[in-house]
Amino acid sequence: MKLFLTILALSLTACGEPPKPLDEGDAPPQAVQNPHREGGGAGPLDAGSLGEMPQDSTHAAFASPGSASNPHGSGAVAGEAYGGVVRLTGERATRRDAYLFVSVVPAGTSMPLCFDRLDLSEESLGEMDGDVRIVPFSYTSCAPHDGDVELKVQFDIDGYVETKQEGSLVGRFPVERGDTQIDVTLE
Repeated sequence: MKLFLTILALSLTACGEPPKPLDEGDAPPQAVQNPHREGGGAGPLDAGSLGEMPQDSTHAAFASPGSASNPHGSGAVAGEAYGGVVRLTGERATRRDAYLFVSVVPAGTSMPLCFDRLDLSEESLGEMDGDVRIVPFSYTSCAPHDGDVELKVQFDIDGYVETKQEGSLVGRFPVERGDTQIDVTLE
């Protein structure tokens, strides 16, 4: 047993000292380096450099339409914005132990172009107008799609979109592409 404790003690000390929290006077940890920054990685990664596409031949195929490295506009296409409100009526308006799934889908399908799972237990989610709960939603850029689209709204008890439970309800509403003034009622 003494040998085991000695081996255990040696193995623990071999790992070095445990990490300590930084005190106010300690130097900050090294900044993460950005390999895509001009100059071969010099300079820290910061919010201004996130998402910047290198302007070289390797990355040209991924450039945005109409950019300097992709002047012909081929490649990725920006998506459309959608937004508005979903109105919940009856028991669904006051129910707090449920979820609301809101998605923009190609008409007749269930594959979302953009999607939200909203927890109705959050007091700040939506507002009551009489006996109707008005829940806002907003998407800045859904995946691009050329055909008709629908807003699919699902009131769901357990928070899993695929399960079907008593009290759950799904509504599908045709919407105009890029509509940011959608107003639908799930009843």
